[in-house]
Formats: sequence, C-alpha cells, structure tokens
Amino acid sequence: MRLPRARLLYSALHLAERLGRTRTQTSAAIPERRPFGPGISVIIPERANPAILSECLDRARVACRALSEPSEVIVVVNGTPPSQYRRHGQNHTDVRWVYSKKPLWYSGAIRRGLASARYDWVYLLNSDTMLEAQALESLLSWRGPRVFSIASQVFFRDPAQRREETGWTQYRNSNGPIEILDAVPDDDTTVRGTFYAGGGAGLFRRYLLQKLARAATGYDPFYWEDVEWGVRAWRMGYHNLYCPASRACHLHRSTNRLFFSDREIDRILARNRFVFHFRNGPPAASFQALLQTLTPLDDTSVREIFTLRRIAQMARGHFQSCRLPSDHIALAQTWRLRVAQALPCNRAFQPFEGRPCYTGEMAQVTDHKFSATLDCHYLLQAPDELTGQTPLIVTLHGFGMNPEIMLPLTARLFDIMPVIVSLQGPYPFFLPTPQRDVGYGWVTSRHSAESVRLHHDMVSHVLEEVGREFAIPPARRVLVGFSQPVGLNYRFAATCPEAVRGVIGICGGLPGDWDTGSYQPVRAALLHIARRQDEYYKPETTEPYTERLRRRAADVEFHLIEGGHQMPSDGRRYVAPWLQRILANR
Repeated sequence: MRLPRARLLYSALHLAERLGRTRTQTSAAIPERRPFGPGISVIIPERANPAILSECLDRARVACRALSEPSEVIVVVNGTPPSQYRRHGQNHTDVRWVYSKKPLWYSGAIRRGLASARYDWVYLLNSDTMLEAQALESLLSWRGPRVFSIASQVFFRDPAQRREETGWTQYRNSNGPIEILDAVPDDDTTVRGTFYAGGGAGLFRRYLLQKLARAATGYDPFYWEDVEWGVRAWRMGYHNLYCPASRACHLHRSTNRLFFSDREIDRILARNRFVFHFRNGPPAASFQALLQTLTPLDDTSVREIFTLRRIAQMARGHFQSCRLPSDHIALAQTWRLRVAQALPCNRAFQPFEGRPCYTGEMAQVTDHKFSATLDCHYLLQAPDELTGQTPLIVTLHGFGMNPEIMLPLTARLFDIMPVIVSLQGPYPFFLPTPQRDVGYGWVTSRHSAESVRLHHDMVSHVLEEVGREFAIPPARRVLVGFSQPVGLNYRFAATCPEAVRGVIGICGGLPGDWDTGSYQPVRAALLHIARRQDEYYKPETTEPYTERLRRRAADVEFHLIEGGHQMPSDGRRYVAPWLQRILANR
C-alpha cells in the first residue's frame, strides 16, 4: 500500500472535517418549497446498445402516452457514432437526441440530459429498462415540494431469477463502509420511504438533482452516485419514496457488460462503496484505522482511490457532507416509513405540504370520503332569433381562467351566432395577482376519477337543460375546450357517444388512457387545433394526435398552426367550415 498517499487521504479528510464542522452548521433541515409545473422529462443515457434501446423507447412512448401531463424523451448517446442511431431517429421523431463523441459515463450523461430537460421532474431510465404502461402515471400524485425522488418497482425479465434488484433500497452496517441492498416489498400498493431511488428507474426533482449530481464526483464510470443523491436529500429535509405500483423490467448489466467483465463491474461497485464512505461517512479515528478500512480492497482499487484527483474529490465531498443538516431523520429509519397502509398508492393520500406523514402513526390512517351538494355555474348567451340550424355550443375554459373570459373567445370562432354555454370549472383558487383574482380548474392528479365523473355530470346537465330550453337536439350540440378540459371532453365523447355531434379541442391533450381505456367508439366529429409554439403541448407531442384520435373516432380533423398556448384569433377559418360540414342536413 502506498503509505504517503494514504497519509494524504487521511489528512485531507480530517482537514475537511475540521473546516466543515467549525463553520456554522444548520442542525434543522428546512427544505426549499419550490413550486413545480406539470410535465415529465424522461432521460435515457445510452452507449452502444441500439438494439435494446429500440424496445426501451417503444415502451417509454406507451408510458408517456398514458400520462395526463406533457412529456418528453431525451436520449444522451455518448461514446458511440450517431450513425448507429439513424433508424432510431426516423422511428422516434418525437425523441430529442443529444450526442457526445467521448464517453460521458453515467454521471456525465445524466448531467448532459438534465441540461436539456424542459420539465421540473425528470425520470431517469436506463436504456436496458422497460417501463410498463402506467409506470409514469402512477408516480404523478406523489410529487411534492418536500419530495426529491420516487423509485419504481424493478423486476428482472426472467421471473425465475432471484430478485436482487427491486428498487426498494436499504442499508446495513458492517465493519467499515455501509452495504446497500434491495428488499422485496410486502405488498404492491403501499407507498413507503426508501434509502435512495435508483438512477435507472426513478423520478427526481430536476433542480435539486442538478445540484446533487454536480457535487457527486469520483464515482466514474458508474454506481453509488444515486446512493449519495438520496442520502444527501434525506439529510437536507427531502424525502425519497418507493411506489411499487410503478413497474419496470431491467435487463441487468446488459450495457455495462459490453465494456466490462462481470468481475470488473463487481470491483468498481466495491471500490465506489469506499468512495461513498470517505465522502459521506465519519473519518477514520486514526491512520491505522484508515489502513484497516482499506484492507478488503484489491490493489487496483487502492491505486485508483489514491490518485490525487480522487483524493481531492473525496475530501471535497466530505466537506460538503459536513455542511449538511444532521437531525432530519435517522437514515436507518428511511425504508421503515409508510405513507399509507394497504391503500392504493395512486392518489389515495398525498404525502406533503407540511403534513407529518412519515410517522409510525400514519400506518393506521385510512381514507374516507362523502358526497356533498355543489352549486355549479354557467353563463348563457343566445341570439335574438333561433332557427332550426342554430347550434348549441358548450365551452370549457382553461386552467386558471373563468367563463367570462372564455365566452367571447368562443363566440369569435363562429360565423353565425350560436347558443353558447360557458361553463365554470368546479375548483376555484386565488390567482397570484395583486387583485386576488379567482381562477378555476377542472381536474388534478389527486382523486382524478372523481373529477372526471363530476365533469361528465356537469356537461351532461347543461347539454340537456339548455338543449331542451332551446329545442336543440344532440345532433346540433358541440363541445369546446381549451387546454386542461380538452382531454376531459374527449373522454366524455367516448363515454357518452350520443350526447354531442362534435368536439373541438384547442391547445390540449388526450386522456392518459386513451389508447388502453375501455371506451365506446366516438360518434362525434373531432376537430383538434394545436399550436407550434405551445409551451405545454409541444408539436412533438401533438403531431401524433391524428392517428391516436382515429383509433376511437372515424371523423378527425387536425390543424397545427403558428402561435403559443392561447385561443387562436383566426380560429374561425378552421372552425366555421368544419361546423358547416358536420351539421349539414341535421
């Protein structure tokens, strides 16, 4: 063993300890409660495994389509010629491709992908991991200001293989550095704490991951970086969760084996266990104790740990660790915590906003509900004279808007004056304006099935009430939606096929289960207007809508026009001829 380098490591770690402890250290963990917007960015680091990547992308596309929010997929190809992915680019035009000639290794590829991500939450997905259809949607309701990561449940493709990787992580003490292990969950419904979320199948808060990933140096080429992310997030006051309803299948080590033998992979894994220990664990009590700690390592690993660069990285990491809060939670308790006992994890209970949800008492909490009367409101505008050709238009505003705004925006879409009902969303909230204006919404990711049912009841009521008042039959009734209610309106048309003649969707999305849900064939004509500069529903997301809508409806018209996320001022040029066509002879 190289004693001078060993003494340098010992001295560097103790200096980092003294510097870190002598400065004012925060003992209480107060996480930053930064708000976040909708959307998921899927980041896939890839190197020289195009055959398996193709299946990974196919499965990721299905999972993204099931989302009730916008999404994107970013593939970071590194150390491999772009020519090997030409066919992938042709087959997956909605994927964003980032190329690097040199190998970036795991940490570098993740940092490169984070720099390109648009959304506040990112799902890190190994290229040899296959998502199930609801893997992403199952995670949405568990995000929160105090949540750093949410791990998926991992399976091996061979069901006979021992499940040494499940995604539910724990650790155990040994003589020296800790050992990490995965446990098999006792049920597939309870969302629980986890020591860390694995970087191959987990959802992470982007801004915090960027900060932690920049600091987690010294682990190249792979393994243990994600352990450090999770440990430091816990100490900072954030939570790592495990959602077993989100399921993924991992082809274990299929990419790493292209460049390293199993023996070398095991050696790197063992070496980085010590790197993690020196960066995050207590310093050795004496120089002899340090030498004793290093005894299990092979000569190659010792030489790598003793490089000046890695010594500096470990000392810097240890200094950073000493600066973190220390009393948020005992790390040995992280995987013993439960959010809800034997409750469906998709939206049964949300674990954030200051609620002491990670306590033993929460295991006894059950979810209850009751029904109450809700007064619903709408604005009605009718022409002075009606004919047998006058249509009934029921229009739904976007998130944060109100019926007063939506009524004139809808009226300008039509050549002739229809009967217009501008329906108000059932969920009011204060907007962040000096006047404390009130906006309204239609649905959230929590208890979404109840919101869908309420939407259908409200729309059915006004269609029948106003249609009966003005003697306008279903064959001349049209449903309009902007932004958030667009997907809800498509659900309505596929659930109540006799209720309306047409549906107009503007700057919105499709239902998360549009491709897989048990809907009826849509008899209504569908007109979807998307916009090229829409920051929420981007062209790569909306361009496949024509094909997807036609899976349920025979009459589909799609337009992608210039502009951002707003009602088009020239929408009449698309709506008027479409309406004339579908209402002819009715």
